[in-house]
Formats: sequence, structure tokens, C-alpha cells
Amino acid sequence: MESNSGRSGFKVPKGYFEHLPDQIARRAGERLNSPGPAKTGFQTPEDYFETFGDRLEKRLQKKETPVRSLKWAKHFWIPAAAAAILLLLLWSPSSPAAAPEFGDINVEVLEAYLQTEEFELTPSELAENISLSDLAMEDVLDSAPAAQQIEEYLENNIESDEELYWEPNE
Repeated sequence: MESNSGRSGFKVPKGYFEHLPDQIARRAGERLNSPGPAKTGFQTPEDYFETFGDRLEKRLQKKETPVRSLKWAKHFWIPAAAAAILLLLLWSPSSPAAAPEFGDINVEVLEAYLQTEEFELTPSELAENISLSDLAMEDVLDSAPAAQQIEEYLENNIESDEELYWEPNE
């Protein structure tokens, strides 16, 4: 493969750059001294700009155009009928939805909600909203788990006994 490091691929006639400034000056002088073309090719009609305003006003005068009303009011029932037919085809009567029951609640979702949701009630606000007459000691004691339930919970959910002991320096 040949090396083209010294060549750029363009050729210039010999002595081109030596005579270039003279050629540019001569051509510039010729253009400055020449009167230019006799006709530019563009010509406006006589008194064109003087009468332009009058001609523009004549074109812009309001012309009476007939008003045509769209007669969609007579055919408004067509889209309504199409929508009704579409609804009848897509709608299938089904049994009424059953009311949700307490057993339908997912326990894990409920626990996650209660743990992550921040309730903005202070203990004093809770005390104001819960009346003591509605709350009896028997209600609280009746809802305590039995010893057997506590034992079953500990057997199923705790892997080692060390988890049961609390150390105050932790």
C-alpha cells in the first residue's frame, strides 16, 4: 500500500497562488467600475404602490356569504343508538356482588397496613373519642388469649428460647 502522507489529492496549477491577489484585485475593480446590468428583471406596474391601499380595501370589503347550518340535530339519535347497542353487547348481567365478610380480609395485608400506616391520633385524642361507659374491664379481660393459645403460638413462631428473654443492656 502506498503512503499518501505528502499528497492531499487536490492539484493546483503552477503559479496559482503567486498571481491570486492580483486577479482578485482586478476583478473587484472591474465590478466597482461597471454600471451593472441595465435591467434587473423585476419591474413594478406604474403607480403600483400609490394605489395599493385602495386595491387592498376593495379586496377586504365584507361580502355577504350564505350561512349554512349543519343538520346534525336531526341525526343525533344515530350515535346514541350505536352507543346503546354497544353497551348491550358488552354488558352481561351478573349476580349482584356479595357484601364483603370479615373472613375475606387477608390477615397479612391488614397487619402490613396497620404497621406501616401512621395514625395521627395522640393518646389524649383516643381517650376523648372512646367513652369509658362503652369500655368495660370484662371486655378487655375476655379478649385475653388463653394459656394454651399462648403455648401454641410460642411453639409455632419462636425458634429458640433465647428470643423470650429480654436483656436491658441491648
